[in-house]
Amino acid sequence: MSKPKTLNQEQLLRILDQSFDEIFVTDAKGFVVYVNSSCTNHYGQCAEEMVGQSSKEMTEQNFWGPRLSPLVQQYKKRLTMRQLSCTGITMLTTATPVFDKNGDVEFVIENVRNITDGCGLKEEEKQTKEFLNTMAESFEEEKTDEFTIENYIARSKVMRDIIKMSWRIASVNSNVLITGESGTGKSAIARYIHSRSPRKDNPFIEINCAALPESLIESELFGYVRGAFSGAVAKGKPGLIQTAEKGTLFLDEIGELPLSVQAKLLHFIQNATYFEIGGIREKRADCRIIAATNQNLEDMVERGNFRRDLYYRLKVFEIMIPPLTQRHEDVVPLITFYLDKFNHKYKLQQQFSPGCISLLARYNWPGNIRELSNVIEQLVVMTPEGMITEKHLPALIRKTSETENTHPLTIDVDNITLSYGDRFHWAQKRADEVCGEIIRELFKELKSSRKVAAALNISQSTAYRYIQKYCK
Repeated sequence: MSKPKTLNQEQLLRILDQSFDEIFVTDAKGFVVYVNSSCTNHYGQCAEEMVGQSSKEMTEQNFWGPRLSPLVQQYKKRLTMRQLSCTGITMLTTATPVFDKNGDVEFVIENVRNITDGCGLKEEEKQTKEFLNTMAESFEEEKTDEFTIENYIARSKVMRDIIKMSWRIASVNSNVLITGESGTGKSAIARYIHSRSPRKDNPFIEINCAALPESLIESELFGYVRGAFSGAVAKGKPGLIQTAEKGTLFLDEIGELPLSVQAKLLHFIQNATYFEIGGIREKRADCRIIAATNQNLEDMVERGNFRRDLYYRLKVFEIMIPPLTQRHEDVVPLITFYLDKFNHKYKLQQQFSPGCISLLARYNWPGNIRELSNVIEQLVVMTPEGMITEKHLPALIRKTSETENTHPLTIDVDNITLSYGDRFHWAQKRADEVCGEIIRELFKELKSSRKVAAALNISQSTAYRYIQKYCK
């Protein structure tokens, strides 16, 4: 019997090119080393154009998503996931690591099948998603570029460090004291700690100690029994401590708590027990206490306005949030964040002129994030032109920003007084907006990706990606 014929490289590549599935290979550094001809059907690109590109370049061109090969490199595990290509094709991709003799990933092979009109390996895909969700939770602490907590943006190092600290504190059950000026986002940090804690599936109850009269705050916290006092609900009422069972009780403006209530709160923190107003039977409750204040509690302790023992019970962990004047890097990202938020809320498309951003960035924001948010909402709603300029700003902001240079590490080019980083991010956003306007106008007129590509002197696949991004 004759031996089977040995394939040479040319024959092997020709066979792989006839594969119905796409075969995509990247090396340990993330560079494409091989892709068969099926990629033309999936991305509108020939193999020669894709070979040699880096992982970063592939991601930037957004040929498909989400990408699996970097994850396989990291976790050294076969992964399967449904993906969408830039040409609108639904694909099922299985990425498999190839190990060298040392056990390191040398290559990643991705087998890609068009499943637009069919179904794929659903169970394996489900297992991959569950695995990635688990990994995402485990590595959340490693996010360092920019953090978003509800309506909270942090790009400055000091705020990233605070969020990392909060992430660590969340895992334990100790009390937390959050201090900082009004409007800095103390309640957002409290909610973040709760949402990352083992108590996250249980209630987060918030009470502003300054918003209630002294005569009512005790009954709100601890509740009362039937007939405790005149005007009370006939059957009694549970307190917020009971309502927050197994969850978190957030006491905002804790410095406004009356001394008589401070004593009762201290007893609860020490013993996890309390009495309802008018009650004779001690009750137990399990809730974590997070307190916040814009006052100097140490000074209040020295003056006799706040109990020393309660102060130290509350500040097992203390988080001090600086004002915006001490984290200027966050101002422009916050401006952009709230502009997008209120544009979406009110279905508008307002924009800021560079000069307007310059004045907003130079303003001191004594009311911190709360003031900034209110000003941006007012500008978005009240400006009719679509472009918010210096003339639309409140007089106080114009006057203060024009007369004070509170942030000297800036440059002035074409009257745009912003840091290099702020100008770069603004320019990126503006360039993307202009590109979108051009693509939308052309596609509306020409109604064809081929004609759009010809008009812009770009490839049809690139034009298709732009149309998918800006016109859908």
